[in-house]
Amino acid sequence: MDKLMVLVVDDSKERLDAFREKLAGDGIQLITAECYHEAVMVLDNMHVDVVFLDHDLGPGRSGYDIAYHIYENPSCKPTYIYIHSTNIVGAPRMASLLPGSVLCPFVWLRPKEELILLLRREEV
Repeated sequence: MDKLMVLVVDDSKERLDAFREKLAGDGIQLITAECYHEAVMVLDNMHVDVVFLDHDLGPGRSGYDIAYHIYENPSCKPTYIYIHSTNIVGAPRMASLLPGSVLCPFVWLRPKEELILLLRREEV
C-alpha cells in the first residue's frame, strides 16, 4: 500500500515539530513547507493527498496565496485540505476558495490518534 502523502505548511517551528511528532510513520510520508514557494513547489511536482495549511507564513506571501494557487491550478489540489490557521479573517477567506476544505484551528494540539482519524476522514 502506498504511503499517504501529507504536506504541512506553517512557518512555526513548534507547530511543524508537533505535526512531525504526531504524523511521522504510520504509513504517512510527511513533507513540510515553511513558505509559499516551498509549498507551491511540492504541490506542483508531487501528488499530495492531504494538506494542512496555515494562513500567516511570515513576511511575503500567505496561505491565502497558496489557496489561490490551488484554486487556479486544480490539477495540484490535494484530496483533503485542512486549514489550521488561527487567523479569524484569513482562514475563512482561504476556505472560500477551497470548497470542501475544513477549518480546524489548533489541530496540531490534538492527540495523535485524532490526527490519524482526520487523515482517514473518519469522525473525530
